[in-house]
Amino acid sequence: VGTLGIESNFPERAEIIGYAYPNPANSFVSFNYDIPSSSTGAKVKITSLLGTVVDEIQLDKTEGKANINVSNLKNGIYFYSLMLNNSAAITRKFVVKR
Repeated sequence: VGTLGIESNFPERAEIIGYAYPNPANSFVSFNYDIPSSSTGAKVKITSLLGTVVDEIQLDKTEGKANINVSNLKNGIYFYSLMLNNSAAITRKFVVKR
């Protein structure tokens, strides 16, 4: 008897990206992150509800706080994805409302 599962390409330690705050956002949105040091090309990709990429932010450190200027975005729902090794590790949403 064994176990059956899906093999993951990510390290066992869970990648963490916090929830965006303030949410809804007006001019800036922030979130905390903590990623494995073995991950390459860590970045955050911001997409619109229709899937259009509106911004990409490179993460230089393995942990910290990212602040993103959203003053140029229209009101609406957006998604931010933590990209590790060219794959989305986790995706969350935030709202821009003025």
